[in-house]
Amino acid sequence: MSFRYGRDLRYLVDFANDGRMTSTVALARPANRAGRPTKADLERRKARIIEVAEAMFIEQGFAATTLEGIARAAGVATRTLYHHYGDKAALFRVIVQERSRMGTPAEIYALDALGKRHAPRDVLRAATRRLLSICLSPETIAIEQMMIADMKRFPDLPQSVVAPNVAQLQDNLADLLRSMERHGLIGAIDHDAAAKCFIDLIVGMASLHLLVGYAEAMPDAAEIDRKIDLFLAGLDALKRA
Repeated sequence: MSFRYGRDLRYLVDFANDGRMTSTVALARPANRAGRPTKADLERRKARIIEVAEAMFIEQGFAATTLEGIARAAGVATRTLYHHYGDKAALFRVIVQERSRMGTPAEIYALDALGKRHAPRDVLRAATRRLLSICLSPETIAIEQMMIADMKRFPDLPQSVVAPNVAQLQDNLADLLRSMERHGLIGAIDHDAAAKCFIDLIVGMASLHLLVGYAEAMPDAAEIDRKIDLFLAGLDALKRA
């Protein structure tokens, strides 16, 4: 009696104590082929690519960094990068998105997460800590410096890469302000415009100072509180107008 072997079949032969041979065919999961990466392997490989590529972009600049160089440093084939990312600009976009991803989910700016029973100043202070951890991190500043250095060669990078992340941050903060209004913490305002003003006030000059080397650290707590108080005073003035 013969059996046809499929990829997912294993042929089992058992010998009984009396010497008779019985044959069974059992379904079995195919073992991983030699060298075939698991899902966990692929995730680690992608993380390694992002880590290496980010360091090379920051050190060498966008123009001088090549996919071939990244592939060599990361220990992967160049075709792997083309397969997953398409081109260098797409890989850089992924790096920026990954860098800001932990700070852009809407839930971390939700009022419940920040404490809706607190005073408006405390809520905005908590939101500010999260905002600055994204916008003024050393990695973010280094990437922005690199983009400025290569802006003439790649003028589309700020709009195609950075703008979507900034827009997401503004949307998150606008949603937070809507929640604060619903809970009576602030008066009725233009939430989108107020969110943009808040980011400009908190991040604007601080980011510029770090970019040009005028400052070497984030604003301290006292400076942040002064800016938050100024923002809230502006909201109160609008409410009275």
